[in-house]
Amino acid sequence: MAKIAFIRERDCIGCSRCLPACPVDAIVGASRWMHTVIASECISCERCLPVCPVDCIDLIEVAQHFDPQERSQTIRTLAERRKTRLAKEAAAKKAQFTAYLARFKKAEG
Repeated sequence: MAKIAFIRERDCIGCSRCLPACPVDAIVGASRWMHTVIASECISCERCLPVCPVDCIDLIEVAQHFDPQERSQTIRTLAERRKTRLAKEAAAKKAQFTAYLARFKKAEG
């Protein structure tokens, strides 16, 4: 039996603390809105459990059996996808800051 994270949505307060804790972006939602877990992408790492302030995340058993080699490749793919997303976000923030700095220097004259 495999285990996956499950968010009791009626108890979720939308704090978003679980989102960055998930190493494969298997949790979706927005700040102040309820979150949910994409079951097929959860790797059962349990990193989301301790960060939840209202303890609304459980690990539940599912009757799904995974081929270990296939699951391992899926986990690597998901982790790489997250790493790419984080790099793009960092580059966008850097570009935004650079543009701001250029406007500031131009205004200073």
